[in-house]
Amino acid sequence: MNLDARLLGPISRTLLLVLAAWLACTSSSYAQALPTSSCQWIDLELNENINIVYPDEDANYAIAIAPAPTIPPGGYIEIKANYPHARYLAWSAYDPRLKTIDGLADVDIDPDPGSTNPFRIGANRTASERSYTLKVVNDRAPTGKRPPNTLYAQSEEGLPATFFGIRLYVPDAGLDRFGGSGSPTLTVVTADGTRLATPVCPSVELPKLGITEALGFLATGGGGLLPSAELSGYNPPRWFLHKNIVKTYLLSIGSDATSNVPTQQLAAAFPSALGFGENPDTKYLFSIASRGHGEVLVIRGRMPTFPHTYNGEEIMQGGQLRYWSICSGLETTQYIACVSDEHIPLDANGDYNIMVSSPADRPRNAREACGFAWLPMGPRSFMYIRNILPSPDFTNSTSDIKDIGDEQRALGPYYPSGTYYATSADAEKLGCNPPQAAVSGSKGDKSGGGSIDWLALAGLMLLLFAKRQRALKKS
Repeated sequence: MNLDARLLGPISRTLLLVLAAWLACTSSSYAQALPTSSCQWIDLELNENINIVYPDEDANYAIAIAPAPTIPPGGYIEIKANYPHARYLAWSAYDPRLKTIDGLADVDIDPDPGSTNPFRIGANRTASERSYTLKVVNDRAPTGKRPPNTLYAQSEEGLPATFFGIRLYVPDAGLDRFGGSGSPTLTVVTADGTRLATPVCPSVELPKLGITEALGFLATGGGGLLPSAELSGYNPPRWFLHKNIVKTYLLSIGSDATSNVPTQQLAAAFPSALGFGENPDTKYLFSIASRGHGEVLVIRGRMPTFPHTYNGEEIMQGGQLRYWSICSGLETTQYIACVSDEHIPLDANGDYNIMVSSPADRPRNAREACGFAWLPMGPRSFMYIRNILPSPDFTNSTSDIKDIGDEQRALGPYYPSGTYYATSADAEKLGCNPPQAAVSGSKGDKSGGGSIDWLALAGLMLLLFAKRQRALKKS
């Protein structure tokens, strides 16, 4: 295989380092004893310390430490909670590998008597009585009909759950991160009906990891650990289904320069042994954006319909998806920024146009008034798209992709197309509200691409610093 040594060396080191670190983490999970007690709620507020495993900027996360072995024989854990004022809510159980064991989406959770589930189509989203009760049992999920409001704490392989997580997306404007729902309460119920209160989790002060500074280091190529932008990604961009982290990293090294490397075949050969904290209601697409192909990338596609909720709409509407977003991040699993459906301008056909560039190279027309959303791009950016809870009659979502390589067929007009522009001046020639902003191919002349643009990097670092300051002010 005749592969350029400039490419093979840094890519191999990148993959080896990332995969070795991930395997070490998951191996240590097995080596250590499972927690021997439960506790309630660790709030995983996204900030410079908790920006891992590709989160969404519009999402809020919390976990309960409730390992399966702590559920008494014949008993269960009872969870009492309120539905939030938000776009989407889900519960998930995870094993030590961060693989999903079980999950419940908001629409599948029955309300308590006299309460309303505001996530069901046609429901009153502003209802005052909105409580529900869940039961966590130490068993595998049944293959047939399952009892309502029940989460299962054993995987098909017999691995126990170590924690349960809540995801909450897009709280209504003016409300707190959890949509005014308050914290759920956990109670251990024994086989004879005895109720045991679960203690509050101890406060966890995460170490200052300097992730903001590390992102800047990696954006410059990580001291030679990461491939240069010159040799990264396809032009036009190609989008792949995320199946597991090993497959995703293997596919991410694909580029026009590595067309002779069978990355898709290599990825297909890896089993889905490791998890990444995925949401069972979501299927993800990813692609690599590289400044080596142009200073500005314009992404265009059809936006699935979705319910509007952010402004406190009274009645829950339906849509082709519950939620759609696109994020710009790094292969070290941090996001730089995300933009979601309700905040993306659409043209008369329901199509979006999103410009991706460094802050220093942001075109003047990369603004909502001109019909463009904007995302920041480093020299090499990991782009990822979420499709959450597709409607059963919508057949062009990421859930309809049969396997890697089937993305464009399955998504049809909803498949994102992309065009690189050599300079921001070239992208500005699109003007405002262009009818066909992004088609396949490149525009302009990007010669000698791939060297680090220090002005672009400085702009990216300023953006990350501003995000950090906003997070500190909120805390």
